Amino acid sequence: MNRARASIVIPAHDEERVIGRTIEAALDGLDPADFETVVVCNATTDATARVAAAYDGVRVVEIPTASKTAALNAGDAAVSAFPRIYLDADVVLSPGALEAVVGALESGHLAAAPRPMFDMTGLSLPCRAYYAIRSRLGYVRHHVIGAGVYALSEQGRARFGAFPDVIADDGFVYAHFEHAERHNPDGATFTVHPPRTLRSLYRRQVRIVAGNQELAALGHRVQAPRPTWRDIVREEPRLLPAAVVYLTVTVAARLHARVRSTRAWNRDETSRGPVDAGAGR
Repeated sequence: MNRARASIVIPAHDEERVIGRTIEAALDGLDPADFETVVVCNATTDATARVAAAYDGVRVVEIPTASKTAALNAGDAAVSAFPRIYLDADVVLSPGALEAVVGALESGHLAAAPRPMFDMTGLSLPCRAYYAIRSRLGYVRHHVIGAGVYALSEQGRARFGAFPDVIADDGFVYAHFEHAERHNPDGATFTVHPPRTLRSLYRRQVRIVAGNQELAALGHRVQAPRPTWRDIVREEPRLLPAAVVYLTVTVAARLHARVRSTRAWNRDETSRGPVDAGAGR
């Protein structure tokens, strides 16, 4: 039996509507036998496991705990091949993105990921304004690791042990690598479906802030490169109104995160589409 070229770990909690498109996009044009693909259903109550299991080469692991980090650890225990790709169940990779990321790690990079592309379809005007700034930030434009997908070589994965029980697993991973150690292969992208309503956006931002605060308390600070929102407005003054929306949401979320626990899996439902057919490959 040939050893798999790489492993893919997909944590999933009630993701029957999107898990099919995620698997199909990730393995598009590739031989499923070359990858150890594991979908970890954590406290799932819908048909996620059935839909995922219908795809060739995909193995389903089920755990009773509704925890993304617990699912990541269960996925790590279920696979053996490196490089290792950690992929959110609602992320859509561009054609060739997985191949490019795996190739980058095979060539010596420690951590790699495609660049995020934000799908603005159906977003309210405040959400469009917010993402006009966020999509231009240094964290998104330069050596981003996270936002729904990241991949590690065996050496890179050795930087830490089990995933801790934290909100921001991507921020935790990001903080373990210097800027020069993170790599975004040319042309490799993935689609981010942002929250469509201001309320959903705000709730997501509160969770992001809480996750960053939690990491800081543990000694892991996410130092994002420039440009900042100020740099963006200097470069493009027309974006000043968008920056006002961005700052309002960000500051309010910081205040909110200080006084309220957000440990529950509080995800955005507005970005999820209709149920996948689960036809399998």
